[in-house]
Amino acid sequence: MKKMMITLALAALAHVALAQGNGKGKGMKMPETRAQKQTEMMTKHLGLSPEQQGKVQEINLKYAKMNQEAFDTGVKQQIKANRAAREAELEQVLSPEQMSTLKAKQVEMKAVRKEKKKTKTGGDALEMEEDDL
Repeated sequence: MKKMMITLALAALAHVALAQGNGKGKGMKMPETRAQKQTEMMTKHLGLSPEQQGKVQEINLKYAKMNQEAFDTGVKQQIKANRAAREAELEQVLSPEQMSTLKAKQVEMKAVRKEKKKTKTGGDALEMEEDDL
């Protein structure tokens, strides 16, 4: 009986430990947090004026909320549509130079995410096998 109680206690502790997650992205699931981080990064990289910051914050928050809803329902097409609509709204607020810088930064970040995903999933090994064929 004693061994069974210890086993159950250990199983419960293991379950709690696994439920904790790894802590990555903590807080980024909240649309407000995501919008704030986006606005901060855009201010840093694009040199937004205070007026632009306010407008960009509103746009980022609007689409962060919309994307969260789309993500929760699993509608990827809606997220893509939201991305295009957000970009159109940003074009009304940002200068052409700022939009150009933003697009370049987006391409750069996409490449970084792709590289992280490739190394995380072992994509390099898969590419080597395809090249060998």
